[in-house]
Amino acid sequence: MRRSLLLLGLLLTAAVAAIVISLSGGSGQHPPRDDAGPSLAPASVGASIHLGGNPVAVAVGSGTVWVLDGARQTLSAIDPRTHGRRWRPAPVGGGPFAVAVGEGAVWVASGDGSIRAFDLRTGRPAGLTAHVRGANGLAAGADGIWVTSRLARTVTRIDPRTRRPGRPIRVGAGPADGGITGLMPSGWLCRVGV
Repeated sequence: MRRSLLLLGLLLTAAVAAIVISLSGGSGQHPPRDDAGPSLAPASVGASIHLGGNPVAVAVGSGTVWVLDGARQTLSAIDPRTHGRRWRPAPVGGGPFAVAVGEGAVWVASGDGSIRAFDLRTGRPAGLTAHVRGANGLAAGADGIWVTSRLARTVTRIDPRTRRPGRPIRVGAGPADGGITGLMPSGWLCRVGV
């Protein structure tokens, strides 16, 4: 438990440091004041893929773009080179809202509190289903699947091998994963390059 808390603290500290460094131009100095606002690199929009339904979350990993459809309650695997589906969408159920890739699987969190693993090569369900009351955010990495609960004000580590949730860690009001939700209306997914 202490190791998990220490690792989580280190990850959060590293993320904050990376944001501060990127905002200051990587020099460690404070950024110059500019009333015109930050300068953004031009973005280009690549191919749009019409998926239908209601895409609510996306994750990238293992050479695949993983998309959750909230209306159809499915998980799709998109080949980023061909823009086609790798196989038929996998049924998820439970009101899926978050997807993450890591620790040997693609993970889906649903509104019923279920956290399901899917095989990276086939898209089929893999192993037991974990449950976290009030699940609302999801991340994979650091030897665990991390689930936030706004309801309980906690983050919980799920063991990726046993699918057992550990003891919830109190983190205060409003924890979330900061993931992309509500992607595009009318079932479209767009690639944006910088």
